[in-house]
Amino acid sequence: MCVCDLAPLLNMTQPKLTYHLKILLDTNVISKDTRGTWSSTRSIIYYLKIYAGYLRSINF
Repeated sequence: MCVCDLAPLLNMTQPKLTYHLKILLDTNVISKDTRGTWSSTRSIIYYLKIYAGYLRSINF
């Protein structure tokens, strides 16, 4: 899923979501595959849902 598609679902701007995805990447919750200019992430869905809930709870 593209960040541009995910951002509205989480009610976040793309830069803010990219920042938080970087945190998840740095903590190994997600992994990233880069092919050319495109990057795709693989996530542990359970943890991503928890993180999304946390972001919503703090009004991000």
